[in-house]
Amino acid sequence: MTVKLIIDSACDIDKKEAEKLGVILVPMEIRIGDEDFLDGVNITKEEFFDKLVNENDFPQTSQINAYRFEEEVKKIIANGDQAIIITISSKLSGTFENAKLIAAKYPKQVFAIDSLNASLGERILVQYAIRLIKQEFSAEEIAKRLDIEKKKIIVLAIVDTLKYLKKGGRISAVVAVAGGMLSIKPLVSIVE
Repeated sequence: MTVKLIIDSACDIDKKEAEKLGVILVPMEIRIGDEDFLDGVNITKEEFFDKLVNENDFPQTSQINAYRFEEEVKKIIANGDQAIIITISSKLSGTFENAKLIAAKYPKQVFAIDSLNASLGERILVQYAIRLIKQEFSAEEIAKRLDIEKKKIIVLAIVDTLKYLKKGGRISAVVAVAGGMLSIKPLVSIVE
């Protein structure tokens, strides 16, 4: 019995890299204006940031639904294997709740892990999971270890401009203008 890893694209791994790593990528859906994309499949990070800067419409993402996870899980279970699903933080998206629904449907065969992070922080957890799979730990043991280690991952970022926080509705126009006038560059992290 082999352990297979299912990841979402919030960990900054695209389809090509996922194939190279031997993991299954379930991409986030992104809508920009009237165009729909699958993150890391038909839009690259570079194209996304180009659209972010040059388009008037702010990108919107939608959570990965349970059906999309279950499609991958059924293939894995049909081969007699187990699955671990690692997702973006439950504080940022409902994706983990959908992964958890599928894990509950297939106890002892599927384990859902809330990374408590996104981007680089989630990627670090994915890379750790890959190492544990190569060391042939059971899916249950890997899940336990991931739940412990994820609490040690802390990613800090400095926001160079408040423009996108305002555009995305995270801060008000007044705060953005005041912050810009004072050259405030917030330090952000995912906490709780």
